[in-house]
Amino acid sequence: MSLFRRVLAVPAVAVLLVSCTPGDGGEVVVTEVVTVTDRGPAPTTGADPTPDPATGEALASVPGALYREVSAEPFLRDRGHSLSSSDGVTECDVWPAPGGRNGSLDPRSGECYSWSLGRDYESLIVFSQSGDGQFSHDTSPSRPQRWGNSYHRLEPGELVRFGPLTCVSPRHNSLACFDAYGSEGFELADENYRRFDWDLPVDILTHRDGTREIIGELMRLDFDNGGHVFCDHNGNYVNCGGARGLDFPPRSNSVTFLRGQVDSDGPGDMGEFQSQAQGAGKGQFLFEGLWVENTGTRAIFTTPEGRNFWVGIDGFGDGRGD
Repeated sequence: MSLFRRVLAVPAVAVLLVSCTPGDGGEVVVTEVVTVTDRGPAPTTGADPTPDPATGEALASVPGALYREVSAEPFLRDRGHSLSSSDGVTECDVWPAPGGRNGSLDPRSGECYSWSLGRDYESLIVFSQSGDGQFSHDTSPSRPQRWGNSYHRLEPGELVRFGPLTCVSPRHNSLACFDAYGSEGFELADENYRRFDWDLPVDILTHRDGTREIIGELMRLDFDNGGHVFCDHNGNYVNCGGARGLDFPPRSNSVTFLRGQVDSDGPGDMGEFQSQAQGAGKGQFLFEGLWVENTGTRAIFTTPEGRNFWVGIDGFGDGRGD
């Protein structure tokens, strides 16, 4: 369990809905709770609903995730973690970084390098979450040799987290890592290196239908009026802004909104973790098994059971909020 998820564990208490109002700074603050058992309008996810084999009930088609999270334990090595692409061409070493920029927690630094037959030199990418500069740099060509360590392999479609550093294997010969604090990322595939921003569309985080995958543990919903709502998936619950605990039990018609907490002075209801959020502007997204449509004024969530709830600057509710 990540530090972020441990900190956000909250008790569940159900009461009647009294009010739901926007808080200071354009962030949702939920003051009470409601359990809604009426079914909202049929979800629309861009795909035809499929029937539940047990009940025959039509369920929404939520796309599968591009990446499956795996434990970091098999990658432990010496003073940090090490990994390689499935073909062994690309390798990375990750270490704890001294200090941290902008108050970041548990930062990481490291190197990724690659070599293949016919090449005179290795590629070498250095990266760090410590300091105020660019996250990654290409220092190729590299000597002496670093490559050839037979590290534990991150298979295509797998994701692993080392503190606020997230690494994925998009292809058999590549590794990509993302800095949760700065939204920067890079991919190294043999001798091909590129940088990108995970808040913007990038092919290795985009489904064929254009749905973008949120691989961060925290999502920042960006609305047309400049407002933001932060969401975290904590076990069985989704926490959005001040709305702590949007519960949608499997095979149930209910969506339960748990008691929220008024923001205190400081960076907001998610505290310092807001800086780790992956941005989600107008468009379609997949977040922790939930299909999310950001219309620009509100975000409509669809669960794997076909239930809908919405969250926006003006509040939250069951269904699509039409």
